[in-house]
Amino acid sequence: MANVQAIRAALANQLQTQLGIQAYTNMPPTVDPPMFAVLPGQPYISYGKTMGEMADALGATMGGVSLSSPLSKNDIQLQVLIIISLAQGYEESQPALDTLLEPSGNIGSVPTAIDVDPTLGGVVDYCITLDVATYGVIQLVAGQDYFGARLRVQVGA
Repeated sequence: MANVQAIRAALANQLQTQLGIQAYTNMPPTVDPPMFAVLPGQPYISYGKTMGEMADALGATMGGVSLSSPLSKNDIQLQVLIIISLAQGYEESQPALDTLLEPSGNIGSVPTAIDVDPTLGGVVDYCITLDVATYGVIQLVAGQDYFGARLRVQVGA
């Protein structure tokens, strides 16, 4: 298994390449929206897991790749923090964020960018977007408000 920092770097690289928005593997010291930060999720790592039985029962495949790979020994939960500026107001910020959150198959969305290569360049067995955990105003630094969302992503490695 690749180390978790390499996995986060692979996801950040894929998002930045596919969407043209700066992506970080850690929260940067300064925020310059729009941007992504790939951060640990909760629970961060579930050791000794496999989706084998569940995926076999559901007949699950993703992009032609079976999710029941015996190679997936660990489930890693990540969050993709999306930060959009509120400088233009909600009228422009909300549609910009909504575009990034569209389901897979919609150009310009995070799920579509992940589905382009769910192995993140061969670094993981699979990477899937689970859901949008939070949406709205995000307060990060010294009372500064941003608009954004947190997507939950699961990785098998």
